[in-house]
Amino acid sequence: MAYGDDSPSWAKRIGGILLVVLVGSVVSALVRGGTDEALRYSQTTPAAVERAFEEGIEKDPNIGVTFIALKRYYPDKYQEFVEQASRELRAGADSGEMRAFSFQFMRQFMTEESRFIARAPVAELMALQEAQLGAARALQTENPSACAHYVVDGLQQSDVPSPSAAAAVARVAAQSMRAAASGRKDGVAVVEPSDSDWESLGAAMRDDGVSEEQLQHLADNTMSQLPDSDQCEMGISMLRAILSLSEVPATRISRAIFSSR
Repeated sequence: MAYGDDSPSWAKRIGGILLVVLVGSVVSALVRGGTDEALRYSQTTPAAVERAFEEGIEKDPNIGVTFIALKRYYPDKYQEFVEQASRELRAGADSGEMRAFSFQFMRQFMTEESRFIARAPVAELMALQEAQLGAARALQTENPSACAHYVVDGLQQSDVPSPSAAAAVARVAAQSMRAAASGRKDGVAVVEPSDSDWESLGAAMRDDGVSEEQLQHLADNTMSQLPDSDQCEMGISMLRAILSLSEVPATRISRAIFSSR
């Protein structure tokens, strides 16, 4: 068994599998909901874009949690986004181009900030893992391919969740921002997980129904060869396994996952 007790490093590859969700799809939903009116009336100043977004939030408060979190925890980045969105609109960007812009803007932003998630307080960190599990389950129910993207590489620009799944994704995005902001402000030291921690995680995944063959794909970094449904279920199993561990190994493994971005 290539990933057995004699070679505990296999499980460390798990740390590269689950990426923090990137909120392009959520922001794109706000763009679709709010900017048509701005385009129609040529109200494309930053203030007009902000008002349009806020109107969209009022119509869908679940998805709006992402926007509210961005404004609360990263007001400068929020203003930068609004101003750049306004420039894109004034240049004649259509809805597809706005989706692409929003996705890339937020992907870069969350990629830069994800390292601070690793330093977040325990409560914020584990709340994020709980939220990720909820989002993965919501995506699994409606679209195993999007779920596979979510747990392996992060949602893609082409992934457009249903309103209910998007709401779950939005909660992850908002919690990601809360955790990153807390980690940036009151950073906690990242302690490398022990081999025992990683082996405990692998054992918990086996107990959760992940097969030896699937774990070997994980060890060999060949998960992409598996069906989307299997990739999705393995990501969900990993989250369930992390949350089943005691606080110390669960926290150390979670910090290692996010610090490896």
